[in-house]
Amino acid sequence: ALSTQVFGLSVQTTEYQQEAKTRLHLPFELLSDQALKLKETMHLPTFPVDGMELYKRLTLIAADGVIEQVFYPVFPPDQNADEVLAWLRSNA
Repeated sequence: ALSTQVFGLSVQTTEYQQEAKTRLHLPFELLSDQALKLKETMHLPTFPVDGMELYKRLTLIAADGVIEQVFYPVFPPDQNADEVLAWLRSNA
């Protein structure tokens, strides 16, 4: 079996994320990075929207603090979960 944890990351506030998690019935936790610390540390891609800087959609697979795989760009987004699962299975 695949032993994984899934997290979402965004620049929105924790309060906004909790509302979105409830509204969208998300089965995973959302992490807030309002200060864009991961962008600075990991050089993650962002884009501007209405005066905000948001993260572009990407998937990182990490193990023991090491990034092992990056899926970017993620398009089409509805196929990314299958790509990630295939990668996890072939690299287990």
